[in-house]
This record gives sequence, C-alpha cells and structure tokens, in this order.
Amino acid sequence: MCVRAASSLAMQMIAVSFGWQMYDLTHSALALGFIGLAQFLPLLLLVLVVGHVADRYDRRAIARACEVVEALAMTALCVAAANGFAQPALLYTAVAALGTARAFESPATSALLPNLVPAELIPAAAARASSAQQVAIIAGPAIGGLLYAVHPAVPYGIAAAMFAMSAVLMTLMRTRGTG
Repeated sequence: MCVRAASSLAMQMIAVSFGWQMYDLTHSALALGFIGLAQFLPLLLLVLVVGHVADRYDRRAIARACEVVEALAMTALCVAAANGFAQPALLYTAVAALGTARAFESPATSALLPNLVPAELIPAAAARASSAQQVAIIAGPAIGGLLYAVHPAVPYGIAAAMFAMSAVLMTLMRTRGTG
C-alpha cells in the first residue's frame, strides 16, 4: 500500500498549496472556504455510486485512472502557476477533479488490500497502511507549505510526479484474486 501512501502524501501536500494560492489570488476567506466545498461536494454527490463501481470493476484500473486524473490536474496547475496565469476558476476546477477522483479512488484502494496479501497478514498490512496514512496527514501539509514558499508551482509539480508514479506502480501491482 506504498502507492496509497505516496498518493495521500501528495494530496495532503497540495491541500495547503490550494489554500495559500487561492488566498494569494483573491485575498478572500470566502474564496478559500469554497476550496474545501469544491473538494468535498463531489464526494457527497457520488457517495452512492463509488462503492458500487469499486465492487463491480477492476479496482486497480479505477485507482490507476484516478491517479492519472490527479496527475493531469496537478500538471495543469503547475504549468499555470509557473507561467503566472493561475486563476481561481482553474483552482476550483482542479480541486473538483481531485475530489471526484478521490471519491472513486478511496473505496477502490481500500477494498484492494485483501487481494494483495494473504489473509493472515491483513491485520499487519492494514496497520502499516494506517501508519503511512497518518505520516502523510502530519507531514504533507508541512512539506506542501515549505514547497509553496519556494514557488507555487513546485508542490503541484512534485504532486503530479507522485500521482504519475502511483499510477505506474498501480499498473505493476499484482493481486492474488480479483482486483
């Protein structure tokens, strides 16, 4: 589940970058609040669909597709930030795309663990995955803030590379049963 940890670290890292960039662009607390809404709304709207999709289709393919969407969204933000044409609408669109991808990716990757390890190792694997997730939640915002201080494009570029790497690793991942 190293793939999920890398993806989670990237997501936590850019969450702080979204907030900083939106505030730098608008100086509006309301616009900043809408970032959270844009990320959460797809999850709320898709809650009844995503579990069914994860149960019905290849979980690795779902996760890989989501990682590709996330990498593309981050690439677009990286290019926009690097060239000075990032706008609030682009940020909202990228955040909504990430929220939609996360809505599908989370149940798919969560349900994938039993197909990766033998039954007797599931508790240990779940504990390690949980620990990696906690490290990402704690370290991600700090790393994202430091990278944003270097330049707004830097955390987006690194996140794009991490999402792309996760997509490749998800492709290479082999399962013991239906994925």
